[in-house]
Parts: sequence; C-alpha cells; structure tokens
Amino acid sequence: MAQFIKVDGNPIPAAAQAIDLTAADGARLRAGLFPLAGAQGTFLVLTGWAEFMEKYFETIGDLQARGFACISMDWRGQGLSERYVKRGTTSHVDDFASYRADIQRLIDAARQNSLPTPYFALTHSMGGAPMLQRLADGDEAIRAAIMSAPLTRLAGGGAQVVAARFGSAIACALGGTRAGLPGWPDELAPFDENALTSDRARHDLFVRLQEAAPAAKVRRPTMGWLKAAVAAMDDLHRPRRFERLAARILIVSAGIDRLVDPDDHATLAARSARIDRELIPEARHEILIERDDLRARFWEYADAFLAGVGVDAAP
Repeated sequence: MAQFIKVDGNPIPAAAQAIDLTAADGARLRAGLFPLAGAQGTFLVLTGWAEFMEKYFETIGDLQARGFACISMDWRGQGLSERYVKRGTTSHVDDFASYRADIQRLIDAARQNSLPTPYFALTHSMGGAPMLQRLADGDEAIRAAIMSAPLTRLAGGGAQVVAARFGSAIACALGGTRAGLPGWPDELAPFDENALTSDRARHDLFVRLQEAAPAAKVRRPTMGWLKAAVAAMDDLHRPRRFERLAARILIVSAGIDRLVDPDDHATLAARSARIDRELIPEARHEILIERDDLRARFWEYADAFLAGVGVDAAP
C-alpha cells in the first residue's frame, strides 16, 4: 500500500493521499492525490530525474495557495515506483514513450478521483521532456504547462551532446543497455559541491528524505536511459515539431545550469508563438528548490503566465 515519506520540516499537504497506479504495461507507479475544496483546476506535478513526490510538497502547497488541486507521481524506475534494474540505485527506461504513457495514466487517475478540470502541468527537468513531446503531438488534455529547466538539450555544448548520443548507442549495441552510466552527478553531493541549488535548507531536506527512505534513492541512470533521453531531445528539435501545439507553455530557465542548456530553451521558444520563455540568471538547475528570492521570481513569471491564459492564480 502506497505511503508518503515523512520527515520533520516537510509537512504532508492536508487531505493528501498516496495511491498505487497500474501503468498501461502493468508497471506499478506510486502517486499522490492533493485535493483542494473549491479548486479551479488541477496541476500535474512532474518531477525531475532521481526525484520523488515529497521533494515537491512545498511547490504543491504553492499551487494549492493559488487555488489548484494537484496530482503527482514517482516516475517508473525512480522513487518508490517499480524499478527495472536490480542494481539498487540505478534507474532505467527503454524509451521516453513509457513516460508519456505514464502521464496519460496520471491524467486518467485525476479524472477517476474527481480532481477538477481544466488540467495544467508543472514540470521540472526530465519531467518536461515527455510532457513537451505530448503537447507537441497536439495533446489537448493539458490547457497550459509551466516548465522549470526542462530537459531539451544537455549542457556542455555540441561535444557533450555528440558524446552522449554516440557513447550510449555504442554501449547499448554492445549489450550494456542496463549498465550504469559512469560519472553522473550525485544528487546527494555535499551542499558546497552541489550544482542544483544555492539553498542549504532545501538541499538538506532532500538528503533527509532519501535517508528516511533508502529504497527511493537513485544514483545513476543506465546507458539505455541516456540513449532514450537523447532520442527524446532529438525529437523535440525536429523541423516543424510544434505546429500541432494546442497548449500554452512557459519555460523558466536557470542561468547557472550545469545539467541542461538554458540557451536551447530560447531556441525552442522561438519556434512557436505558444511558447514563452523567461530566464532567472542567478538560479541553479533546480529553480523550485532554490532560495526564496529566486523561487519568488519563478512564481511571478508563473502567475503572469497563468493570468495570460485566463486563470486567476493570485496566491
């Protein structure tokens, strides 16, 4: 039976319920319902790589304060959802199509549990890639999406992208699809060495969450995951990829991002009038886990965006 991970200083939102979902292919997904009386809609909260729902309780509270119910989940292969590699903290997926299907399962769960429409999405990093693919395919289930530092291209320039593409392809061709990727940044790096946030308290909270639930930890993806991620990023750069886009999208980029290329967000935004892009120059990759002043700037952009799509999001 699904349960939330509990630590001091990270209160579970009122009326929240942890549930188990069965994905289309039979995979078990841990999800969370965060209802709100009188909500004006529902946000799907989609985490980044190696994360899980409890890291975003503060963000869910921010959305509830703006009048929205929420629903979230641990991605397959992460958190307390089903794993596919028996190497403890290694996470694998063959194709981001599995993530896209799991988003549909989460939408279905929102409907089955009477969470109100319209539906919106708030994503971080890896969670942005499959959502952006779905929306580019013309998906109309989501009215609008707010994306924090979405995974559209790896940081480090063209050489990094080429190395990821060919390195993962060769490793998979040689039978290393489920081998762990060496040299991946550690989500639990000491605060003074981390590339994710300049906020010590929020950094340390995620450390404590992982210590409280060792089974939820992820340390590195597989070579197969990297190959799938490169394919998803390549897909987002296909010519005329956003011609069928129906939803409105806001991308908020981190200026100090060592994982994702923030300049690529501007490139993609320029390809569709339905994509807005804002930059927070002082933010590291995890904008929603950043300092209060940087988070406040994120919410200023988000509130203005939601007002532009006809939603009163004043907290």
